[in-house]
Amino acid sequence: MAICATYILDNGSGVLTVGVTSDLRGRIASHRRRYQGGPLLVYVERMGGIGEALERKASLEQLTQDERRTFVEARNPEWLDLMDRYREPGAMV
Repeated sequence: MAICATYILDNGSGVLTVGVTSDLRGRIASHRRRYQGGPLLVYVERMGGIGEALERKASLEQLTQDERRTFVEARNPEWLDLMDRYREPGAMV
C-alpha cells in the first residue's frame, strides 16, 4: 500500500486548494512550475493509502474557504510553507 498525503495549498490570492498525492515533493514542484511564484503548502496529513486520502480530501473539500482558513490557522497559525520539511531526499511522501 502506497503512503499518500492529503494537502492544502494557498495560492496567495485567497484560494485554498485541497489535493492528494503519493509524491508530495513532485506534486508541489508541479504546482510551482505551473504557477509563477507557486502556491504555499500550508497543511499536509499523511494517510495510509489512496482510499483514506481521497476520503479525507472529500471531507476537506466540503469546507467553505473561510472554514478551510480556520482549519489551517488552527494547525499552522503562521501560514508557514511546510514544503521546507519535505525538501530533503528520503523525506516522507
